[in-house]
Amino acid sequence: MTLAAVATVTRRLLLGTGIALVVQRDPITTANEVASLDLISDGRAVFGVGAGWNREEMENHGTDPSTRAGCWTSGCGPSANCGRRRRPSSTGSS
Repeated sequence: MTLAAVATVTRRLLLGTGIALVVQRDPITTANEVASLDLISDGRAVFGVGAGWNREEMENHGTDPSTRAGCWTSGCGPSANCGRRRRPSSTGSS
């Protein structure tokens, strides 16, 4: 949580995550982490997302490359909603 530490000692600096491969992460955990950072930083969090491209890496993380599009939709939805300060929801499969 280095970005959270930076958020507590700065007031104007935007806090970017780099690119998070959401198809390889738990969507609820990711949404919670991003929402927490956004709250701590008073809205200065910038959350970068990507779908990934490396088949071997995806398979090592338990993601079937052929279902990447579905994972992208279910992974990005909850995280994106948290940034809008509304209750997240997901209709995707896990």
